[in-house]
Amino acid sequence: MFGGCEIGLSVAIDFTLSNIEPSKPNSLHYIGNLEKNEYYNAIKSVGSILQYYDTDKKIPTFGFGAAIPPYTQ
Repeated sequence: MFGGCEIGLSVAIDFTLSNIEPSKPNSLHYIGNLEKNEYYNAIKSVGSILQYYDTDKKIPTFGFGAAIPPYTQ
């Protein structure tokens, strides 16, 4: 990039219940069929371009809001 600037791509994924259960078809996280969901499509679209500007080609990915079993509500 011009002037020595660099892009460091990173991804964060929201696993909170505010996005509806991933098993329900109206969820943006829907994983019940073989098609990719909207979040996957957005990350792939942006990442496929920005990866070329990330010098180390490592893309840290973070998740937040998930409940890891065993858990209670």
